[in-house]
Amino acid sequence: MPNELSVPPIYRLHVLAPIQNAAALAREKAAEGDDPASLYWCGRSDRLSCAVVLAPELALREAAQMLFVGQLGLGDALASSLPPLMDVSFALPNAILLDRAVLGRSQLFGPPKRKPEAIPEWFVLAAEVAVTGTPANNEAGGLPVDTTLENDNCGAVTANGLIGAFARNLLTWIDRWQRDGFEPVRSAWLHRAHQHDKALTLPFEGGTISGTFTDLTPDGDIVVETGAGEEKVPAWQLLS
Repeated sequence: MPNELSVPPIYRLHVLAPIQNAAALAREKAAEGDDPASLYWCGRSDRLSCAVVLAPELALREAAQMLFVGQLGLGDALASSLPPLMDVSFALPNAILLDRAVLGRSQLFGPPKRKPEAIPEWFVLAAEVAVTGTPANNEAGGLPVDTTLENDNCGAVTANGLIGAFARNLLTWIDRWQRDGFEPVRSAWLHRAHQHDKALTLPFEGGTISGTFTDLTPDGDIVVETGAGEEKVPAWQLLS
């Protein structure tokens, strides 16, 4: 995979020091009115660590579907960069898995005061992937990982190449979501959902739910079958 850093021109790329927190800085700048498509990237080779500022145009209840759009962007970036037959999947609320081992995460942040019927002032989508090293010395944005790309014999994949792939695939999925609605996103995301029809414990704003994850609704709610019946967790309650 090429080592050159290349992102689509729609992004305003900000290269940060390796020790900086891309997600935290992007959230700070977004709250100050930063331009949409500002892309903050920590210039380090051992881990992809980046965050992009977004400007939602829909009420929070629907705009939170971006949670799944973002995971698809990162998932496709990985899938297009890896050797054939390697399985990229998702685990709620935000983990990215490689061959069922936690590799990183895609996380959606929003303003602290949230009303589902109001348009959020901003979103920040953060992506973290462990590239080199071992799981023992590499956490993706504070999320403990089970593997790294290097550990899984994917040493040709670089952080530079991965951010370019993520930036391109994210645009593709945002465009499809805006053009065709949530159904293509829902279908593609469920295809990669590691917990589909399996037991899970899901933390969300206001509590935790345990049961079997059975579906996503056309609105993006997560459907969980519990001992007391079917429950739905709105996607906006998974925002960080």
